Amino acid sequence: MSAIDSTVSIMKRMSEENCEKVLDYVKFLYISDTIQNPYEPLSSDEILAKLALSRKQIADGKGISMEKALKKIGTEHGFI
Repeated sequence: MSAIDSTVSIMKRMSEENCEKVLDYVKFLYISDTIQNPYEPLSSDEILAKLALSRKQIADGKGISMEKALKKIGTEHGFI
């Protein structure tokens, strides 16, 4: 018997209230499994290399102020 068949068999004998709890938990597990982290883990050397690059870009005048960055992000995502 598959895990799904076993679960359904057990749930048929449970109260509706407990079936709702199972459903909520299954939804939680589903969402946890489907959300992908877009960021890969970085080593400390990789972090320091990115930091050095960022500092160089700021020193070269390629950075923008936090106020401008937040306004840009807010506008792009419809918050402003």
